[in-house]
Amino acid sequence: MKQHEQDLLQALNADSDAFENFFDADGADRPLISVSPSNKLAKSKGNPTFSAQFDLTIQTVYATQDVATGLVWATITPAALLIAASSLCTKLAFFLFGYSDYTSAYANAISQFPLSIWQQSGVRIVGRDVVLEDQFGSNWKVAIGSQLRQGDVVLCYYGGNPNAGASLYWAYVIIRSTQVAYGTLLNAMSSDRFVINLIRYIQNDTTPAGLLQYSNNIAMLQQTLYGKSNKDFVSPNSFKKPDTFQNGIIDIPLKKGLDKQECLASYLNYDAVNIQWSIFVWSTKKL
Repeated sequence: MKQHEQDLLQALNADSDAFENFFDADGADRPLISVSPSNKLAKSKGNPTFSAQFDLTIQTVYATQDVATGLVWATITPAALLIAASSLCTKLAFFLFGYSDYTSAYANAISQFPLSIWQQSGVRIVGRDVVLEDQFGSNWKVAIGSQLRQGDVVLCYYGGNPNAGASLYWAYVIIRSTQVAYGTLLNAMSSDRFVINLIRYIQNDTTPAGLLQYSNNIAMLQQTLYGKSNKDFVSPNSFKKPDTFQNGIIDIPLKKGLDKQECLASYLNYDAVNIQWSIFVWSTKKL
């Protein structure tokens, strides 16, 4: 066999696994990263073979709300938050996909990713769900709402003790897709399924403090129809390569099926206000 024929055969065999293998129910006891047919590492040299690709940005916006009227809002930077309310400079949780759990405001995911000080206020899709903070006479829409786009999914958290000060603090974790409204993508997963084979994790802050964001594990959470849940983790830092000179990019060659029961979850450091996941899709099945 000639070399070019061997190269072609290798390319054809590289992604020859059956689509359904990546949704096997008996995979609960397997590690998230493995070499089994339904849960394995993909090739990490360059981009893998893929049929689609989309980007997700996870952005955090902090805000203050006056206690006297509840109508005066202002954004606040992480540095200012550290000065004004250092106890709130803790990690926030974010969740991707998991349509079944999303419909209950990620009740299962939040129970497995507890918060310190912050409390969950709800999950909403911008343009569809009611914003309770946007009261008549409030400047919330100008101060906060102007940073949101139609179709964004927003995880809302609040913290602070209004009885001890003049402000209540809020944190909005905004999940956005640049190719299609993320709310549309999330809704499609109520029936459609796809297999990912790489997550390109981009951290915009490449200072030593910013790169600490990679120390937060990524969890794969699964919740079945009758409430049984499974959890496994992968560490982004384990995929750092010594020959990679771009400190803010880590490729995680995870090949895993995602459907309405599967949720990806992780923590955000308080000062990690903007990260991006480029997700490569190996195969899709529309139902």
